[in-house]
Amino acid sequence: MQTLLATPAYKPPRLLKIYFDDPAILAACYLPFLKQGGLFIPGDYDELSSDAVMLLLRLPGESQAEMLRLDVVCSTPLGVPGKQPAGIGLGFNAETAGAAARVREIISPFSAAQGSAFLGSW
Repeated sequence: MQTLLATPAYKPPRLLKIYFDDPAILAACYLPFLKQGGLFIPGDYDELSSDAVMLLLRLPGESQAEMLRLDVVCSTPLGVPGKQPAGIGLGFNAETAGAAARVREIISPFSAAQGSAFLGSW
């Protein structure tokens, strides 16, 4: 008798859309501690079951949105004690380096203190 181990079914990356109109909000969502940077997207993503998402991202001052495949690097569920907002952290990678550079350019006028203070109010 041969036993076959069940393999989990493939789950494609979830599609998220986010449009940033305000550079200050983009700065608040930026994750500078990641090697290539990243974005924190507030919301309830408890059902997210993949290691990556497809993000349709439009940055302030841009008329076109860009489709990016970003890695899920952290998740904060709803109801966490303290002032932690619910959401997911998405990390830029080698394929999304151009978008990461544009984000850093847009948020350069904002200090990290402004961003973290704003994020704490979500």
